[in-house]
Amino acid sequence: LSSAYQQAQLKMGIFTPDTVSVADFFVGALIPGLLLVVLYMTYMGFTAWLRPAAAPAVADRPELDRQFVLQLVSGLLPPLALILTVLGSILTGIATPTEAAAVGAAGATVLALIYGQLNLSRLKEVMDGTLKVTSMIFMIFIGAAIFSLVFRGFGGDEQVQALFEAMPG
Repeated sequence: LSSAYQQAQLKMGIFTPDTVSVADFFVGALIPGLLLVVLYMTYMGFTAWLRPAAAPAVADRPELDRQFVLQLVSGLLPPLALILTVLGSILTGIATPTEAAAVGAAGATVLALIYGQLNLSRLKEVMDGTLKVTSMIFMIFIGAAIFSLVFRGFGGDEQVQALFEAMPG
């Protein structure tokens, strides 16, 4: 997208094109992401209101006392701090996404060590999961490259350009 943005600027006669960084993409995803969270919460609220049987029973909920709130905060605070550290370092420009990912991995390792979850079987499980996700991403890249070659080979890019040029405005 950054390259396409630069090419569009060059075609408009702007010979010092701006770049679009990964941090800009993260900033651009913040508002839609937060909007989705609010919409999901609203949906769940309306579903529980209209169909109470679909929501957990009131008796199943824990008592909202000081002990529960402290347990909740102590369970949520470390992961939330890690997320804010990683995304905050990217958004403020302190770190690149690769550096921030390394900080996130190191932070997750420290949290696992603190919670007593760091052992060889867990490490093997994490490595297997990483291998699967990385393989899926590479398969998507390979599929996208093949699709792009076939699309351009059959003149799809020219047809899309002609479609946009024929649009009003």
